[in-house]
Amino acid sequence: MYETEATQSRIEQTRELMRAHNVDGLLLINIEDETGVNIRYLSGFTGSASVLLLTDKSQILRTDFRYELQAKQESPGWDIRLAGAYPTRDLARLVMESAVGRLGLIGQEVSWARVNELREGLADVELVSLPNIVNEIRAVKDDKEIASIRAAVRMMEEVLTQLYGMIRPGFTTDCELATALKVKLIQRGSDVSFPPILVSGSDSAVIHGNPFKLRKERGYDKIIQHGDIIQFDVGCIVDGYASDISRVVVVGKVAERQQKMHRAVLEAIEAAKSYYCPGML
Repeated sequence: MYETEATQSRIEQTRELMRAHNVDGLLLINIEDETGVNIRYLSGFTGSASVLLLTDKSQILRTDFRYELQAKQESPGWDIRLAGAYPTRDLARLVMESAVGRLGLIGQEVSWARVNELREGLADVELVSLPNIVNEIRAVKDDKEIASIRAAVRMMEEVLTQLYGMIRPGFTTDCELATALKVKLIQRGSDVSFPPILVSGSDSAVIHGNPFKLRKERGYDKIIQHGDIIQFDVGCIVDGYASDISRVVVVGKVAERQQKMHRAVLEAIEAAKSYYCPGML
């Protein structure tokens, strides 16, 4: 029931923004280079190929035959349409059947090739480039979304605690830790939300340090040593929502210089917290 109510609220908010932008249809496409995040947010559908058409009176989700069962399970209340292996074909016919006069497209998400393809088949329909109106709604999280984000943070913290116990100075490498992180997440039904930044020693100063990339460039793994700083900048996914956290540990005894560095960063974080309040730019 919660999912149905939450999804319907998102749909109605989207329709309000559509009216504010004077469009009577919104087309979202998830195939090739386009993104499916907004489709998942509005319909619940998580498949890799889909088209969503929303009007004042209809909510159509079109996908291919591979996803028939999944679409019915994940998107109750939606008019599920099945196409061939390429559900973006015959989009013009789908729009024309819905009697749309002004069709909204989120400009950042649709390629020029797709726009030109639509123009050829929709001579009597005005195509309107919109800002990401669904993203405006997504910016405000409901209780379930917040719970999913918190669960993703907890999962990542649990895995990190296990990784700390795996470190054997002089033997364990950065790549081994990064691999173990991914395996432990998969075992929990999750995965990394971005390539893990997990580097030690002088590599911890490398911006967005990727241990596998560094290994390829050097031809060998970096072995973690006593006294090394290890930078963990990692995240995982729960119910489509990601954590993204940064943790720094020191292997063995912490040097005085490392303590000073840590205090300086901590003081900066504490000072910045006072600026996190409503109305602050």
